[in-house]
Amino acid sequence: MTRDEIKHIVPDLQKFTMLSAREQDAAEMIGQLVGRPCANVLDPTLLVGADSWRRIATRAADEMNLPKKYALIYSLNGTKTVMQQYSLYRRVSDILNMPVVLIAPFAWFPTNKHIVDGRAAGPAEFINIIDHAIVVITDSYHGTLFSMNLGTPFLSMSNGKGSSTRKDQVLHRMQASESIVKGIEDAVHYLERSGIPSIHDITKPLAGVRQFSKDYITHTLDF
Repeated sequence: MTRDEIKHIVPDLQKFTMLSAREQDAAEMIGQLVGRPCANVLDPTLLVGADSWRRIATRAADEMNLPKKYALIYSLNGTKTVMQQYSLYRRVSDILNMPVVLIAPFAWFPTNKHIVDGRAAGPAEFINIIDHAIVVITDSYHGTLFSMNLGTPFLSMSNGKGSSTRKDQVLHRMQASESIVKGIEDAVHYLERSGIPSIHDITKPLAGVRQFSKDYITHTLDF
């Protein structure tokens, strides 16, 4: 939200005893405008570790009949953009010598041996697909967070504007900003130049922020 948008809801925000926000810039703006601290807490998906998510995902392990080895592209773009980028998805398949599972819930696209349709995935299947991917390329905030939390190599596409700043902020916070690319073209160039990205060990930066967020929830409930 912009500063002007937050100003409109300040009277309502002042009615709350405790305030928190997921993004650092939002927490800072809310704190300044309301006149008291606003805690910067984690997205709920990061409050539990990979093992907790895997216990959910194992129920769907064999239900999608996916290739044994694949890359995942998870995009929230519509049909027009997905079809414009389709040849680049195929390029990812060629570079890695494996099929691409494409989850693009707002788009129609053709499928073949190089591009496999993953849109039938429910929540458990979605987690399982990310967990077993060789690499994830995504423009999604939660696609980025689940990849990071599950320890899957990933590239997070961000233009540095609007909602993309949500991904950028959490990646900087988790010391994983080197996984940010500007778009699918940059992701392809990255794979051509460097291959599959390294897995980010977010254990240390995540531990402190996770405990702070849990303590905030506990304190709020006990208040």
